[in-house]
Amino acid sequence: QLQLVLGVDSEAIGDSQAQFAFVYLRLDSGPAALCLELLKHANLTNTYNYQLILDQLDRYNGVENKVQRAKAKLHKLAQTGSFYGFLISFEVTLGEAGGWNWDDERKIDTLRPCLSDYLKRKLQEHDISGTTPLKYLEFVSLCKRYTSQSTFPTATHAPGNSSGTSPTQHRSLYDPQKADKMDLSIINSID
Repeated sequence: QLQLVLGVDSEAIGDSQAQFAFVYLRLDSGPAALCLELLKHANLTNTYNYQLILDQLDRYNGVENKVQRAKAKLHKLAQTGSFYGFLISFEVTLGEAGGWNWDDERKIDTLRPCLSDYLKRKLQEHDISGTTPLKYLEFVSLCKRYTSQSTFPTATHAPGNSSGTSPTQHRSLYDPQKADKMDLSIINSID
């Protein structure tokens, strides 16, 4: 974008020093820190070439570097909330790391340490019995099943439990038999 703006408005922006400042001052703090040495060198030599900044950013944001950063991020991910929300983040990062080309075993081995303790315990039960899925999508489906089971526990009939449900029944949040009926006579009478 900056290159396009400079191509169109370079005369309006000013000389090479103004163009250099135009580019540098629009950088976020991380990229600006990367280009700080370029700024120092430009001030010392009094040679301002904004293309040097753009080249430095291209090297930093290059495909290989993005892949390496994504791989590092994969090892730092941890499921702290919903599995579904975490899975989206994991799979986006997996794609950025080139992981969709990995075999299923490597994808599973990358995902597994990131999971919640609850899911890790449930998966250990499958490891012991030898029933852990070897296909990535089947492994994710198993995690989703355990997550949905832990999200919607069944109510038990215990002292103080006034719902009257047995351990095998699910507690319903909506009972159409007990629901209030809505009075629609006012709406129906409008001409």
